[in-house]
Amino acid sequence: MTTRREHFRPGPAPILVLGASGWIGREILRLGAASGITTGVSRRPSDSPQMVVVRRPVELEAALKERRIQTLINCVGASTGDERALRSANTEAAREIGETCRRLGVRLLHIGSAAEYGLADDDAVPESAPTRPQTAYGRTKLAGTEQLQRLAEKGLDLTVARPFNIVGAGQPLSTPIGEFAASIRCLPETGGGIRVRDSRLVRDFLSRTRVAEMLLDLVQAPGRVPVVNLCSGLGLSFAEFIHAMAKVRGMHVEITNTQPGGIPRIVGDPTLLHSVIGDRTPEDVEKLARVALQPPP
Repeated sequence: MTTRREHFRPGPAPILVLGASGWIGREILRLGAASGITTGVSRRPSDSPQMVVVRRPVELEAALKERRIQTLINCVGASTGDERALRSANTEAAREIGETCRRLGVRLLHIGSAAEYGLADDDAVPESAPTRPQTAYGRTKLAGTEQLQRLAEKGLDLTVARPFNIVGAGQPLSTPIGEFAASIRCLPETGGGIRVRDSRLVRDFLSRTRVAEMLLDLVQAPGRVPVVNLCSGLGLSFAEFIHAMAKVRGMHVEITNTQPGGIPRIVGDPTLLHSVIGDRTPEDVEKLARVALQPPP
């Protein structure tokens, strides 16, 4: 039986989180700070006086050298905007970061996305599945992964981690769960109806904290894998998630589907993940629903 590894333990050198002012980066930094071995930098202005802003490769290189960083977790990216903006954030920035890490001999743990897979042939999608992204976001994330993989052929120490659907407090309204949570919070105590594009779609959900834990565990994992899914292996429909949120609020919800369609099911295969960092029991849907309903921090 596979046993679960203990969560992140301090290593011999600090980890740098790039994009540490973002939604995922902040959580990685929070968990890693408890061990005193992570430091954060951002490509955009931050309210934190401790956050160093780096906008150019030369500034990132200086930060890596000054702190003697051995591993960089790259959280830089964008999920909204036109294709040009997405390409800049998800493809071109990934290449620049990868080139800097390769030149300095720094290990890169890059956050990709399950959107890189797109249409799924399997009930549980393995890392070897074909990549057929259906959105500009997925296409630009995949292009970023491919740029980094070319650099890996030239010596970059690379792992691409592909999170599936992430749930957390203050979820952006541009995500389905963020939209559902906002709709539920606006209902009266007696409940009511909400409109959803297609509540039958099935996805693989993880809390933002669980994703951050997995990323930090991957940093200290003894082996190296080129691509790994961050997933639960458990599929839940949007309808199941919405009803779980309604249950947490103690109300009844009627769902109206407005635009049926989309990728029917995309659930990750966690076999490789578990072999690297140990088994992870899927999070309870009610717990995930409570997390989703929390207001922004």
